[in-house]
Amino acid sequence: QIESIPDGQTDSLKQDDDRNDLRGDWPEVEHLRGKCKLVTMFAVLSQLGYENPGVWKSALLGASRLLEDGGIFIMYDTDKWGGFANLEATQQFLKQEPLVQSMVILGKKEHGTGDSSDGQFYFVVFQKQAVLTMPTTLSCADSASSFRRAEQLEAIGNQYCMQQIPSTDLENPANRHRQIWDAISCYVQATDCLRALTRTEGFDADIRALESRLYLSLAACYEELGSSDELLESSKARQAIPQNQ
Repeated sequence: QIESIPDGQTDSLKQDDDRNDLRGDWPEVEHLRGKCKLVTMFAVLSQLGYENPGVWKSALLGASRLLEDGGIFIMYDTDKWGGFANLEATQQFLKQEPLVQSMVILGKKEHGTGDSSDGQFYFVVFQKQAVLTMPTTLSCADSASSFRRAEQLEAIGNQYCMQQIPSTDLENPANRHRQIWDAISCYVQATDCLRALTRTEGFDADIRALESRLYLSLAACYEELGSSDELLESSKARQAIPQNQ
């Protein structure tokens, strides 16, 4: 049964459709979110473009949800509707829409000759890139865990410095030069653990005390590395420093 739309309601219904079209919600495949290596769209504009020219944008939004990092989205369609295959317009959409800012254009290729009625068909290939973010602060539980990890790394670094554990040089575990660098690595990782901690009253003093110890330990390590010509020469030859040095 076909019902007519009263005058005056057509524009408002079209605006609602435009908003819904750009959601890219595909509840039927929600269980595949972030799990797909490849998503494709084939000739959708040639079927729906006359009534929904922005459907390719909706597909791009939906694909970005389904793809894993590094996944590929291949679109094949006509350029007759909605600016599809216009790389400048597509790039502008990728910049403006937060949900697809992880998508990058890998390439575009013309397919077939096309005609005035159907437009020119193109392949356009996208890839989803990983977006790395660093939280500015951590929750209290995460802060406590990071602080404990920083303390553990400090303790391991101290063991390297005091020669209580061998170096990571498998060919020469007694390599003092490597031991010092192993300690430096531990201390630097520990300072990284402290950077994003939430500094609350009663906890800030502990963080400052640990930071102070770490910086002193790093200074001592760099001083030892720079104070011995024999140490520097041995690092080049990957030889151990005699225990009485």
